[in-house]
Amino acid sequence: MEPAIEERPSPSEPSPDLVTESGRHAGIAIPERTRPRNVPLFRIAIALLTAVAAAACLVADAAGAHGASAAAGVVVVVVGWGAPWVPRERFRTPGAALIRTVLWGISFATLVAFVLVETRSGALSLVFKVVTAATGVWSVTVLWRAGRRAITRTLERGVSLLRSRIASPAAFLPIASILLSVVAGIVAMPATPGLEGFLTSVNVFWVLAVVLAFGTLSLELARPRHCLPTIAAFVAAFSLAPAIAYVEPRYPYAAKHIGVTTYIATHQFVTPHLDIYQAWPGMFSLVAMLMRGTGFNGILTIARFWLPAIDLLTTLVVALLISRFTSKSSAVTLGAVVFFLADSIGQDYYSPQSAGFFLAFGVVIVLIDLTGTGSRLGRADLVLAVVLSCALAVTHQLSPFLAAAAVLVLTVFRLIKPWWSALIVLVPAAIWAGLNSQYLREYLKPSQFGHVTQNIQTRGAVAHNLKDTWQYVCQYAELAGVLIPCVLFLLVWYQRRDRTSAALALCALSPGILLFLSSYGNESSFRVALFALPWLCAGLARSPQIARRTYQLAMLGVTAVLALTYVGADLGLSAIQVVTPGQVTAERLFESAPPGSVLVQFGPGSGPIQLTERYPLYHFDSFRDFSSVTPEEFVHEVVPYLAETARRNGQIYLVGSRAGSAYSSLDDGTSSATYERYVAAVAGSRNIRTVFRGDGVTLMKYVEDR
Repeated sequence: MEPAIEERPSPSEPSPDLVTESGRHAGIAIPERTRPRNVPLFRIAIALLTAVAAAACLVADAAGAHGASAAAGVVVVVVGWGAPWVPRERFRTPGAALIRTVLWGISFATLVAFVLVETRSGALSLVFKVVTAATGVWSVTVLWRAGRRAITRTLERGVSLLRSRIASPAAFLPIASILLSVVAGIVAMPATPGLEGFLTSVNVFWVLAVVLAFGTLSLELARPRHCLPTIAAFVAAFSLAPAIAYVEPRYPYAAKHIGVTTYIATHQFVTPHLDIYQAWPGMFSLVAMLMRGTGFNGILTIARFWLPAIDLLTTLVVALLISRFTSKSSAVTLGAVVFFLADSIGQDYYSPQSAGFFLAFGVVIVLIDLTGTGSRLGRADLVLAVVLSCALAVTHQLSPFLAAAAVLVLTVFRLIKPWWSALIVLVPAAIWAGLNSQYLREYLKPSQFGHVTQNIQTRGAVAHNLKDTWQYVCQYAELAGVLIPCVLFLLVWYQRRDRTSAALALCALSPGILLFLSSYGNESSFRVALFALPWLCAGLARSPQIARRTYQLAMLGVTAVLALTYVGADLGLSAIQVVTPGQVTAERLFESAPPGSVLVQFGPGSGPIQLTERYPLYHFDSFRDFSSVTPEEFVHEVVPYLAETARRNGQIYLVGSRAGSAYSSLDDGTSSATYERYVAAVAGSRNIRTVFRGDGVTLMKYVEDR
């Protein structure tokens, strides 16, 4: 049986696989144009879901249930907004229809919101409701044309399919794993991470969820059925459960993106000179439109659950990419799981780079599928590729160029046609980057060109002087998570040594050009590793040994090791990463101060900043390294600075957080006990008044002598 997202041939649509199992290029058969007499059942299912979600979204908003309206609105945007643009022929292969529906919906909604924000129309809410209502009308029209008998047959087939799947162990295990992951998160909520991060919040339900997820993978490798449940089980255990357990977002640096989103949702326009994010407002505009259209103001909740949602979407897109290079369902599942567990780089939080990664590989897949498709399907995919490229161009500065590099490599190896396919990605990105070139100067400095050793250094390599064993383990676990797929890819490449393997290798190396151009805020190596991983996983999935049980058992062991690296690298340092309610309260209190006020952070990891729409009104500073002076000397030096800053800018606040002293050494090597003495010395000064204390955070205000 077909995997959930892998395209399979129908009688009217031959298989679009690019590469045979021998690795030699296979010709792409052109499907005949079909005019089905009946509406495909999957199209009816999508229409039913869209109609229910659109009605629920509008009714819940009118009733004041804004949370329910937002949840239904997400379904409408992801599924409903894109379904009308997908040709009917595509719905004969559910996997192709589903992924194109999602890509169409997200990219179309992004461009609509972007245009509304850039033109300062002030119509985000109105347009969202109008398009949602129109989507509901389209769904009703599809259902009316299909007829009651077709709708009944669709529902009966869905119920029958659900019963048959639940009765089998291959379906029971992932469902049970997902449910146990949800229970584990609820039981652990609200979790307060200890020195070992999420491991201090682990309970028996989470352990069982992980065991069942690996059981699902084992069954999928032995008897392939569907890759979607297996992927969902791993995402639920390693991403959804922590998101439920922690009541706030897992990464404090998501706060600046939250601030941009609330700014756009409040004002319904952007001010590009404020920061580079408002010059590339695609993702922020989409979320702002959802908030305005549904009346939902819980941006922290959106950021909290963004991580498991984007993890699921990106892993499914990578699985679809892998399916273009192998026809074996078990190999697709294995490659997707390896990608998810190896991606402990921490770039999947609420950010434009996570959205850009999803859109980038979405457009690569569509361009691959353009090779050899029929005229009708080809035109539809070409339009989708253009829309995706435009949405990507206004969402993230870097992702479209990394995607274009991979497309260019595949074009050279004749795995993508025509030759100008890369221009579809490059032209919109180049135009928008040219219009906003003044905001890129900080990231593209001529002094960094060619300095690979300088550009390759990450924030950790630059700042960390760690002494704790656990911190060492977590830092090197991230590196191990990336190196393991590299080794597996090289082993498969040595076995095959064909043109496709060479193309995948060059695609994995293509992001490395960034290291010759810029450090990208000391994050270049993160971007390079992230964009290389899908190609590495596509290559390792082509192993000729995939059908052997001994190889499958060995790969289960490898994924178990990757799971350990994921827990260490992505969840292990939660004590200095997870945002606490106290930090949110302290930041919101500060951002209610008079305009021009200054917030000074003590040490590393002191919590989120720029959390509200008022963030452009304030200034932010920090004291990172104070190990060269005693606490008393530090107070003696800092008070004059605070006095001068207060006279120049207005009120000045200071914040210290438990995140800064979670481990025995800070980023600069200062011990946690010494850090606490600094905070106590500052708080005890006669010029400092404590404004808020709670949940491990202290907000203080400088007061001048009278």
